Amino acid sequence: MRLALTFDDGPHTVTTPRLLDGLAAYNAKAMFFLLGESTELNPAIAMRMLAEGHAIGSHAYTHDDPLKLPPQAHEAQLDRASQAFARLLSHSPNAYRPPYGHYNAAIVSQAAARGMAMMLWDLEVRDWDTRNADYTYTQLITRVKDGDIILLHDVADETVDAVLRFVADITEKSGVFLTPDAMFGGLAAGRVYGGGKEAAR
Repeated sequence: MRLALTFDDGPHTVTTPRLLDGLAAYNAKAMFFLLGESTELNPAIAMRMLAEGHAIGSHAYTHDDPLKLPPQAHEAQLDRASQAFARLLSHSPNAYRPPYGHYNAAIVSQAAARGMAMMLWDLEVRDWDTRNADYTYTQLITRVKDGDIILLHDVADETVDAVLRFVADITEKSGVFLTPDAMFGGLAAGRVYGGGKEAAR
């Protein structure tokens, strides 16, 4: 089984390092969709992600609903986040996950113009809402399918607990966790990956 773990809203000062420690123990790779403002507060954690072979995408600068922003304001969100990544990490993201998973054709075009694919998801378990490790784990282990892009959030201990248990079980069954770049053989700017039909934060 080949899976892509993705995490939104970080980096977080406590939970993200603990998650990175656990992923390293299983050689599991993930993609982190970082907020520009959080990256400015925690650049060393973001640098660690890259150093350990994880991928970093953009989750905009702040967590504003892109469909409620004027087009120029959304472009400013993208650009301000990218400027933070370039300044602090010397990194240019090749994927964008809009806050709440909200997007339209214009937003896809804005991301594409900046060299980014649109990264949605195939499996979302509402970890941000339930904050229940057992529930999150059960949802993951019973619903996951080969090739899924999994949406999670690295800002709660309960999610980290569930994810590390899930990673251990899948790895024991010879499953592997890859970055989306590795799973898809690269990402194409302007292409939409994943279904993203379920509610997300």
